[in-house]
Amino acid sequence: TGSKELDLAVAGALGNVTSSSDLDTLLKMLDQEVSEKQVKSLQSSVIQVLDASEGNSSTEVLRGFSSAGHKSNWFPVLAALEDPEALNQLGNYLENGSEAEKQSAVAALSNWRDGSSIPLLYSAATSKQTEEIRSQAFRAYLKQVVVSDHTEDQKLLLIKRILPYLKGTDEKKMVIRSAST
Repeated sequence: TGSKELDLAVAGALGNVTSSSDLDTLLKMLDQEVSEKQVKSLQSSVIQVLDASEGNSSTEVLRGFSSAGHKSNWFPVLAALEDPEALNQLGNYLENGSEAEKQSAVAALSNWRDGSSIPLLYSAATSKQTEEIRSQAFRAYLKQVVVSDHTEDQKLLLIKRILPYLKGTDEKKMVIRSAST
């Protein structure tokens, strides 16, 4: 009702009115939220603060993540850090997490801002994951390859590398589209 709508509006606006000095508070709020809409709004607000921050906040975020109760709420924030330790943490959840954590990890890795997530996504797309995770990782792998700063030849080699693992006509079409971009 009104209270939930107000909470959602506030969570969505926090990124516009907070600064890096408020990061710790935002992270605590992110870890306490259970409503999916509020979590997404808070994730967006935290990422806005990180992007606007002058300094590197990786240490603070990773410290908060290590003691977090709702770790998957943090996955998109870890992806925004572009930090090797954050990538390692997401890789651990992709390999050893619950099905929901694996899905959240793939989603976060698909939004990684540089090509660092490509090897993890390739591994998930070519390993013995459930078909849902494998398919999600396959699409994320292609997306990351296409938007990466690799040369066109390197991109084609990365796309060619996944060809033996194609399953179905839809994936073949995705590969053809990816190779032509």
